[in-house]
Amino acid sequence: MQNQEKEKSILEDLQEKLEILAKMTPESLVRTDELGKALDFRGGVEAFKLTLNLFQDLKAANLDAFPDPTLNHLLNFTNITIESFEKIKTFQPEEEATPGEVRDKLIQQINEQYIPRFDYIHPILAYSFGKGTDFDSLVREAKTTVSRVEEEAKKVEVARKEMEDTLKQTRKAAAEVGVTKYAVIFKTEADSHKNKGKNWLVATVVLATITVAFGFWSVSYYIDKIISLSTAQAVQVGLSKLIVLAVLYFGLVWAGKIYKAHQHNYVVNQHRHNALNTFQTFVKATEDEQTKNAVLIQATQSIFSPQHSGFTAQEKEISTSPQILEIFRSFMGERK
Repeated sequence: MQNQEKEKSILEDLQEKLEILAKMTPESLVRTDELGKALDFRGGVEAFKLTLNLFQDLKAANLDAFPDPTLNHLLNFTNITIESFEKIKTFQPEEEATPGEVRDKLIQQINEQYIPRFDYIHPILAYSFGKGTDFDSLVREAKTTVSRVEEEAKKVEVARKEMEDTLKQTRKAAAEVGVTKYAVIFKTEADSHKNKGKNWLVATVVLATITVAFGFWSVSYYIDKIISLSTAQAVQVGLSKLIVLAVLYFGLVWAGKIYKAHQHNYVVNQHRHNALNTFQTFVKATEDEQTKNAVLIQATQSIFSPQHSGFTAQEKEISTSPQILEIFRSFMGERK
């Protein structure tokens, strides 16, 4: 019973002394305002921090289970440390013959005291904090955390795969929309030529009708009167008819050619429209890359190869297959 009371007294005394150290700060021990920069204790700030932190940890530890000798050692270390810091706090340069040397010795004392204090105190801290730690609970919590992290990682992986699939589908849809978009361009152009061709077909029919009607009218109107005309009058009438018929014939031929040109361009653009519309179907029908490339080349030639305008009869055929193949190969090389 007496030993327990004695132990309690030592522990209480130790806690009181540790409380005194806990109220100290490294900054309060520098004393620059009082001593000036020439004689302050800035050189010991790091040692002050280490020492005060060590005793701060000791103050937070549970020391109830430690025997008297251990507590006495701790109390002795604490008292010596407090005395050392008190000497720093009460240091007066005017009372010392060599104040700079005295100051350096006080800092050196703190430095020299730290290593043995640490070697003695840190096993006590390890025991004290370890005793109050439920390692089994920590292991269970760690396993639970790892399991949660693995589950989250699986969810993230699933989400990543879904995002990749979505991205692929989006790209695929974008490509198909792009092909459809350009197919509409050629379809619009084909419809434009078709409608214009219809107008010129009507013009051709009208001119042909006028030409034939004028020819029949001229013959029927002048057949009875030409006998009464003089040679000069007959030549004059004949030339005027010839001029009118030539103009009508020229208009008829030209209208027919324009109709033919529009019809030609309608067919060309309709072909390009069909090529783009059926491109995806042929590409999806095979997994062979060479076949896909061949389809792409043919579709490219169909779209970009120059075609006759249809307005002139002597247009030369221009083959750009080598150029298209070269562009395609360069593009595929850059993608690799």
